[in-house]
Amino acid sequence: MSSRRRNAITPRDAALVGAVACTGAVVALFAGCSPTGSAVPDGVLTASFVAFVTWAAASAPWWALVGAAGAVAVLSISSPWLVALAAIAIAIGAGLGLERNSLPFARAASAAITMHVAVRLDWEPFFASRGLMAAGVAALLGVAGLSRRSRVTRRKVTRGLLAVGAFALVALIGLGVGGGVAHSNATRGYERLVEGLSHARNGDPIAASASLRLAATQLRTAERRWTALWSQPARLVPVLAQNRSAIGEVLDRAAAAADAAADALGLIDLDQLRVVGGVVDVEALALLARPLSDLERTATQLADALGSVDTPWLFGPVRDRVDTAHELAVEVARQAHTTSTVATVGPAMLGNDGARRYLVAFTSPGEARGTSGLMGNWAEITVTKGALQLTASGRTSVLIDALRANGEASLTASPDYFSRYGPFGAGDGTAATPVQPKFWSNITMSPDMPSVGSAMAQLYDQATDRRVDGVIVIDPEGLAALLELTGPVTVPDAGITLTSVTVQQYLLFDQYTRAEADREDVLEAVTKATVARVLSAALPGPSVLARELGPAALEGHISMWAERADEEALMVLTGTDASMPQLNGRDGLAVVNNNASGSKIDTFLRRSVRYTAGVNERTGQIQATLTITLENTAPTTGYPEYVIGNVIDLPIGTNRTLLSVYTPLAFTSATLDGQPVGLTTGSESGWQVHSAVITLAPAQTSTLVVSLDGSLRPGDYALVYRPQALASPGQFFAEVTNQNGTTVAGYAGTLRRRSVLSSDGLSSRV
Repeated sequence: MSSRRRNAITPRDAALVGAVACTGAVVALFAGCSPTGSAVPDGVLTASFVAFVTWAAASAPWWALVGAAGAVAVLSISSPWLVALAAIAIAIGAGLGLERNSLPFARAASAAITMHVAVRLDWEPFFASRGLMAAGVAALLGVAGLSRRSRVTRRKVTRGLLAVGAFALVALIGLGVGGGVAHSNATRGYERLVEGLSHARNGDPIAASASLRLAATQLRTAERRWTALWSQPARLVPVLAQNRSAIGEVLDRAAAAADAAADALGLIDLDQLRVVGGVVDVEALALLARPLSDLERTATQLADALGSVDTPWLFGPVRDRVDTAHELAVEVARQAHTTSTVATVGPAMLGNDGARRYLVAFTSPGEARGTSGLMGNWAEITVTKGALQLTASGRTSVLIDALRANGEASLTASPDYFSRYGPFGAGDGTAATPVQPKFWSNITMSPDMPSVGSAMAQLYDQATDRRVDGVIVIDPEGLAALLELTGPVTVPDAGITLTSVTVQQYLLFDQYTRAEADREDVLEAVTKATVARVLSAALPGPSVLARELGPAALEGHISMWAERADEEALMVLTGTDASMPQLNGRDGLAVVNNNASGSKIDTFLRRSVRYTAGVNERTGQIQATLTITLENTAPTTGYPEYVIGNVIDLPIGTNRTLLSVYTPLAFTSATLDGQPVGLTTGSESGWQVHSAVITLAPAQTSTLVVSLDGSLRPGDYALVYRPQALASPGQFFAEVTNQNGTTVAGYAGTLRRRSVLSSDGLSSRV
C-alpha cells in the first residue's frame, strides 16, 4: 500500500515512462513554442522541458494531474481541440484516482498531454497571465511528482537544476560582458545616429551624412562585440536570448540603414534650390529626385529596423533609446517623402513642361472669412522654366468689374457648397442663378481652402480669360513671414517702409488713418512691391524657407491649392492645403466667424471656445456642450466708418457676425446669453454645420452655448480641431471624459493649427 500510494516506479515502468517522455518531447517540437525566439534553441528547450515534466509527473498524485489538465483546459477554452486533449488528460488522471492504480506510464501520458496543450497556448508577452499559469501547471506537475520520488532521485534532480541555474548565470555573465565591451560603441553609435537624424530633419544633409556614417561604423562594431563568443550561451536562456537577438538585430539593421542613408544624403545639396533673382534652378531640382527618393527609402528602412523591435523582453533603457531613435527616423522618412515628392512634382509646377500661372490673393482678417479674410488685392504670377514673373495685379474690384463685363458666370462645385454660399452670391451652378460678381468679396467664406481655391480659379478664368494652375492665399501674418526672409518693402510714393515687425500693424490698423481712395492705392502699391521683392530677393534654401514659413503656412496664414491632383497631394503633404480634415468616424470641431457687418471691425473681435463632452468609447455615443464667448472690443471713434461701422444701419462700433459650428454631431438645443436660440443646419466637406447670426454692441460680450449629441466610431476617442486664422486667435479649452470618468482629451491654451487631441496628447498628424 505504501509503494502504491507513493506511486513507486519499477525498472519496467521507468522504460515505459521514458518512452512516453521522449514521445512527448518529439511532439512538442511541432507545437511552435518559442521561449528564446531562435529555432534550434527553442526546439531543444521545449523538448527538454516537456520531457522533464512528463518524467517527473509519472509519480504525481491523481489530483495534481486532474488540476493541471483542468487549468490548461480553461486557458485554451477558445480552441475546442485543445480542450478535448485536456479532457483526455483529465479523464486519465481521474481514472487513476478512482481505481487507485499506480500505472506511472499512464500518469506520464496524462502529464505529456497536459504539457502538449500548455506549450500550444497563445503565450502572451512576458509576465502575461497565460504564460505564468502555464508555467505554474508545469511546476505543479513537476513538484508533485518529485515529492514522491526517492531522496536519491530528488538529490540528482536538484543537482541538475542547480547546473541549469549555473548555466543561466554563466549566460547572464557572458551577456553582461558582451554589453560591457559593446557599450561604448553602442552609445557613440546611438548618439551619432540621433545627431545625424536631427541634422537630416533640420535640412543639413552634409552634416547628416557625416554623422550617420560614423553611426554606422560604431553600431557595426557594437553588433560584433555584442554577439561575440561570450554571449553565445545566452541564446539558450529565455529573456536573455530575446535581448541578445533583438539588440543584435537592431544594431545590424540600423548600421546598414544608416550607411545607406549617408550615401543618399551625400548626393543631396539643397542649397542649390535657392531662389535667386526670381529664378529657381528647375534642372537642379529634377536631378535631386533620385537621391531624395533613395533617402526616403533608406530612412524608411531605418525606421522599420528600429520599429521592428517588438519583443516585450527588451530591457527598459534599451527600449527607450530605440523608441527615441525610431521616432526621429519616422519623422525623417516622412520629410524625405515630402521632399522627394517636391523634387518629382516641383519641376512641372515651376513651368519646366510649359508656363504655369498662379493667382495670389492677399486677404485681411479685419473682415473675417472662413479662409483667412476678405480678399483686397491680388497678383498673377507666371512661372516659365523656374523664372517667376509678375504678369498682372490689382484690387478685387477689378475682378468684380471684369466678371460683370463678361456676362453671367457660373461655378462647378458640390450641392453643399451652393446650399451654403449660394445666398452670398455663389449661385446654384445653373444658368438660372448665376454667380454674382460681388461674390469675389465672399469667395473666402468657406473654411475649406480646396473649395476656395477652385472657386477662385474658375472665376478668375471667367473674369480674365486666363486659366490659373493654382491659388495662394496670404494674410498679414503670412506677409510678415515672407518679409522676414526678403527684408523690408518700401513704397516711395506712400512714404512707408514695411518690415516683418510692422506689416501686420500697418495692414490691420495704421492703413485706416489714410483716406479710403489713397489707402486703396497704397495697398495696391504694397502688393506690387511685396511681390517684386519676393521675386527679386535671394531667398535661402528649402530648410530655412520651411523653418521661417512653416508656422505661418500650418496656421492658415499662407494657404495653397493646386488644380492637378498630384500637386494638390503635395499641398497636403506640406500642410499648406488648409482643407477641412476628414473625420473618419472621429469627433471634430471647427468654429468659424464670417463678417456680416461689411466693415473691418473683426480686428477687434475676441473669441474663446470651450468644448466639454462625455463619450462612451465602447459604443461611440457622445454628448457635448460647446461654449463660444465673443467679445467686441471695437471703439466707437478714432477709425473711419468702413472700419468700425456697418452696412445694416446699426450703431457705430457694432459687430455683426455669422458664427458657424462645424461638427459631426447634431445640435439638440442652443442658448445665446441664456436665452433659447435657433440654429440653421447644413453640411460642408463631410461636416455638419450649425449657424447663427450674432450682433455685438460696442464692449458687449455674448456667450453661445450649444448642446450636441451623436455617435462616433467605437474605440479610442480622438478630437480633430480645426482653428480659424483670425486677427486674434483666441483661447481653446477642451475636456472630454469617457464612460469611466477618465479624461481622454484635454487642452487649454491657444491652438493655431489643425490638431488631434486624444489620450496620447496633442498631435499635428490629422
